[in-house]
Amino acid sequence: YAYDERLDERANLQLRKGAGDIFNISARNIGKTFFGLVGDGVASLLYYPGIESCIASFDEKHLKEISEKIANMVEQHKLFEMLHITKGNKKTVGRQPHRIQTQHGHLQIGVNEQIYGKNPGVDFHGKHYQRFLYDEASYMSKEGTEKRIDSGSSFGYIERLFGIPDIRVGSHLGDILRDPKNKPLICRLPQYVREDWDAKQKEKMVAQYGGESSMAYKLNVIGDLVEGAEGKWD
Repeated sequence: YAYDERLDERANLQLRKGAGDIFNISARNIGKTFFGLVGDGVASLLYYPGIESCIASFDEKHLKEISEKIANMVEQHKLFEMLHITKGNKKTVGRQPHRIQTQHGHLQIGVNEQIYGKNPGVDFHGKHYQRFLYDEASYMSKEGTEKRIDSGSSFGYIERLFGIPDIRVGSHLGDILRDPKNKPLICRLPQYVREDWDAKQKEKMVAQYGGESSMAYKLNVIGDLVEGAEGKWD
């Protein structure tokens, strides 16, 4: 919707980024992955014809948890049949690696950054996406991020990152969250926003995480920025 016919493509992209970029780095168990990646991944296929989008995560397991849900939706939901995205849905859905090509020209690809591999981020090479969605962004590696610098559309792309605020030393996510210009794009929500949250649930979480003042509670329930919390907690 953020489009002005008086502006060129690059200027219009900046408008779309203002509306579409988000860094949802919040507490656990509030639905970030489902709404942010599964929901957005499906919506991208429907509403963005003629572009390439990318869904990514730091390893195969976490990428598959997202890509399988999107693939199942495209293959089975009547909405895609009604909108004539394709005939014989299963023929257009690839799973390993994730790849969906719609009749109206949207190509969605999945990329595993492979942060524990010998060459993290190599699979970002050769991609020209205009929408980029990444789950568990706190695990993004320095090497993988550097390989992603020249991937994506040459005009830039909408960036949507999701994860918990476990900031690692020298991490790409830490740079994003500490940059003042990104403040309007950052979503930070605690578990308190859940509709089932009450005093009993809080008492349970406090006990499980070892007290309200523990780093694990601050990170996973409150959503505070905590550097290296997962390592110290483990």
